[in-house]
Amino acid sequence: MIRIKIRRSIFVRSGPGRNYRALAAVFPSGKLLEMEGIEHGENWKGENRWFWRLNNKKEKLYYWAGGVEIVDAGISPIQNVATTPYPVKKNWFVNDKYNTNVINSNAPQNEEEWIVNWGHVDLEIWKIWKTYTRGADVKVAVLDTGISKENTNLCKRVNKSLSKNFTNNNTAEIEDTFEATRYHGTKCAGLIGALGAPIMGVAPECDLIVYKVTADGNFHIDLFEKAIADAIRTGVHILSISVESYGYIETWNRLMKDCLNAGIIVVAAAGNSNTPVYAYPASCDTGCFSVGAYYLANNGSRKVYTENSSHNDRVKFLAPGKDLKTTDKTNTALFSRTSAATAYSAGVLALLKSQYKSAVTYSSILAALQSGKCTDSIDKTTLKSDYEGYGIINPVLLFQYFKNQPIIL
Repeated sequence: MIRIKIRRSIFVRSGPGRNYRALAAVFPSGKLLEMEGIEHGENWKGENRWFWRLNNKKEKLYYWAGGVEIVDAGISPIQNVATTPYPVKKNWFVNDKYNTNVINSNAPQNEEEWIVNWGHVDLEIWKIWKTYTRGADVKVAVLDTGISKENTNLCKRVNKSLSKNFTNNNTAEIEDTFEATRYHGTKCAGLIGALGAPIMGVAPECDLIVYKVTADGNFHIDLFEKAIADAIRTGVHILSISVESYGYIETWNRLMKDCLNAGIIVVAAAGNSNTPVYAYPASCDTGCFSVGAYYLANNGSRKVYTENSSHNDRVKFLAPGKDLKTTDKTNTALFSRTSAATAYSAGVLALLKSQYKSAVTYSSILAALQSGKCTDSIDKTTLKSDYEGYGIINPVLLFQYFKNQPIIL
């Protein structure tokens, strides 16, 4: 149920056009209403000239020439995020005055001029920023190659007192120097927590922590052990691990259980192999969310990024994972594959944790996914599939779900 306020007088009609038969109800400007199942219609000069909803007989009622604003507490969207085409959501985004500072007002439709990603629009992250939070008071640790100290804007966002370099005796020198990875850690960190021009992360007010666990692209699990032990000790809330180890290592299961017992939420890359092969730690038995990637086709439709996203029964959900603008060595670059999707989802869960705090755990998020109420499907016809997991993570629906859960004291 959504509580809305009428901007201008609304007349109920039998259809969307001016010539349709007028019905009895007239809602004056300023009136408060509670409705559900609402869909916007034509947009003109930043106002929705009509919208419709279903009545108790499942008939459409059209409300003409008004425009409404959400008053409620609830992030329950007037738009249906899953079924609304991306171009329509894009129009809603650029026409909302809240987003003035993240678009170019001289060319609002030009996404290259935005300082947010297409995922910000497709998943309507901006509505969560506007209504609730931008990730404050949540510690997010990125286990990767470090960050580039030449990217001064990103460096300002990092909690240097908690960040560590585990490749060099736990020093605070966390510079991303391994060019062969094309500043992989810098890109992951930016997607999560960059703040301000030239790019905003998903959770730009989170407490961003950088753990450098590889200096040369090689995998050393003992360094991950040390980093995870430090995360537990310092009270990290979310770990983002965009690296994959192929081949089962029992240590990973133990580390993920340690995180689970400590209340740390872990997201990890499902892998980019386009095969069913398991990648770790994403494919551990428990305590870790395996993240696959999706993208938008040229027509704005959603597609599983199959050529660069592994598919198996451990995949939990999909997140944006192709051509995401993020921080680079000195400025910005595009970032793709499940590494990008993992970092993006870490930002989403940081927003959720910021708002609902102790209610947000690995187990409660898994229950939300399993409810079928917090994800969108692309092609799957069952609750879960190897290619999509439970589906595309839907932040708006996640917020609705947690808002409606009983508080256990």
